[in-house]
Amino acid sequence: MPIITPVFPLLIYPFIPFGGGWVIYPSDVGLLLIFAVVALSPIPLLIAAWVSGTKYPFISLLRLAFQLFAYEVPMFLALASVVVLAGSFNLERIVESQVKLPFIFILPLSFLVFFISVLAESERIPFDIPTAEQEIVSGWMAEYSSVFFELLMLASYLKLNGLTLLTTILFFGGWLGPPIPFIPK
Repeated sequence: MPIITPVFPLLIYPFIPFGGGWVIYPSDVGLLLIFAVVALSPIPLLIAAWVSGTKYPFISLLRLAFQLFAYEVPMFLALASVVVLAGSFNLERIVESQVKLPFIFILPLSFLVFFISVLAESERIPFDIPTAEQEIVSGWMAEYSSVFFELLMLASYLKLNGLTLLTTILFFGGWLGPPIPFIPK
């Protein structure tokens, strides 16, 4: 299972546009497909903890799964306002709708809820309870070492990077960036 675990976060990247027309798999429902991948990403982790053979990693991963599922609902609700404002699930159209003003200025509460949910999804401080190294010895990854541990960490960082790119696209104007005011000479 640790070998399969990085596959799910890698499935986020084909739907993310890196520029105008620079997307591997252009889709009108790209945001929904990313939601599906994010929602399914804890399943290989649950299986990896169950296969490890001891009860402590499994209990720790159940805490992680409950945390991830609990914060996915607010994340999806925060993004509903972005979809309504842009009028599309297509990520390129969402970026194009932010030409004049990025959505972070129009939807600051949605951004805050999304940001907190991304912190919880990626198990960063203060939501690092499932993998708190000092208290519960690396949590659900306690039985893994060497390459398998590296693959599990790779999956975590790939998911974090993908959600960071998604945050930039949804709230900061993507590749267009914030508008630069005209400065007369």
